[in-house]
Amino acid sequence: MSLARSQSSPRSGSLSTNDFILTTLLEARAESLVFDLGGDSQANKHLLQAASCTFVTSINGIRVQFSTSGGVKEVWWGDANAFAVKLPTRVVRLQRRDAYRIVMPVVKSVSVRLQITQDGVRRDEQPNIHDLSVSGLGMTFPHRSRREQGQAIDRITFPLPEGREIDCGGTICHVTELSEGTGNHSFREGIVFKNLTRSMEIAIQRYIISLEHIRRGRPAESI
Repeated sequence: MSLARSQSSPRSGSLSTNDFILTTLLEARAESLVFDLGGDSQANKHLLQAASCTFVTSINGIRVQFSTSGGVKEVWWGDANAFAVKLPTRVVRLQRRDAYRIVMPVVKSVSVRLQITQDGVRRDEQPNIHDLSVSGLGMTFPHRSRREQGQAIDRITFPLPEGREIDCGGTICHVTELSEGTGNHSFREGIVFKNLTRSMEIAIQRYIISLEHIRRGRPAESI
């Protein structure tokens, strides 16, 4: 678990949902997570009385949260008291997006050409686009690639209807492992566009609106 700092918000008993403590993850065990006690003894007492709580943190500017039920237990960790909660079954990653993002069609998939320079070698890749917005795009891979967050993409090109083409630069903004619930894992990579012209931005907006109209069963001839 990469969660390092969190706010725990007890949601039951006599507590307000605004109550919280700042804490640090100390250990991830097979069936529980162990956290440091907060600096407010009264808040710690309230937390131990709560039937459930929510933990929230921010990792690389992306909000991550999970909720636990079954109560909070006080435990002994090292030479000091701590508290433990049941291992969550679900962790939510909430990335703030300033632009609407649409999942691309699977039947008529759109591939993107990436020109990347790594270790002094320039190579081309052509994966399919998973989702698209005016600010960037996402791709899904069955295995972890060599790309890392913050890595520059020299050139990004992909076609749109009516002969339009997007041609710009970009940066890898995140690489996220996805669990499919069957023991299988895949990886989602996000790219934020750089030097996208206004005309290209409008072309992407029109394409997204067109897809939405088609999916809602509305005519898209005016798009």
